[in-house]
Amino acid sequence: MNDARGVSRWQLCLLGSVVVAALGCSVETEPVVQQREQALTPSEIRTLGFDEVTDWYKFSGAGTLQASTQHSQGTSSVKVSGMGFIGIRNSTPITKDEHPAPAVVGYDVWVPTNPVNPNWHGDTQLYITAPSAGIYEQYLGQRSFQNLPKGSSCAWNFRSPTPSGRS
Repeated sequence: MNDARGVSRWQLCLLGSVVVAALGCSVETEPVVQQREQALTPSEIRTLGFDEVTDWYKFSGAGTLQASTQHSQGTSSVKVSGMGFIGIRNSTPITKDEHPAPAVVGYDVWVPTNPVNPNWHGDTQLYITAPSAGIYEQYLGQRSFQNLPKGSSCAWNFRSPTPSGRS
């Protein structure tokens, strides 16, 4: 697990052990801390890009998920449609704990030309779950479509949470 600076607990323990050992020796040495980095897999990249509808599933609500050729990045997108609330989650676990958490997370949203309800154009909310970091269904924010230009793409960004127990 990483703290807010991206330093994992084992790195801190290793550093603490090296400092204690260095204090007992007359030779001054710099502690060597190695951090393993692993690239995201193609399926993780595809999931984070919302390129494949099968990487996502509806867990709540009445709406539907469909593949769409309308996209701002990548090759396609996930279209959420229907009246009312829909909650979706990714089905590909993203488990790269050795990477520091990003400061901001976000996604692009296409605002429809003709909203289903002319008096309310909808909104989007983001919750994040990262069990290895002690984060469960943490609310990151909400953005309204109400005053956005119809028929356009809009990027939504949310501040990432600090994992529980860390500052």
